[in-house]
Amino acid sequence: ISGGTVHGATDRHAAYPSADPVTPAALGQTILHLLGVPGDLELRDAAGRPSRASLGTVDQALLS
Repeated sequence: ISGGTVHGATDRHAAYPSADPVTPAALGQTILHLLGVPGDLELRDAAGRPSRASLGTVDQALLS
């Protein structure tokens, strides 16, 4: 991800995205992707229940 890059836009009060919104799950999955973590990685809690590391998808617009 290039430093200083502006992605998307918000309304005039900076309360809501008006262009190219990115969900927290997509941002998390994009960061995990850049760290080399597979998108289908399953983690297990203390009781052994599986949970995906992130439920988002990689946002390619952030990578270009």
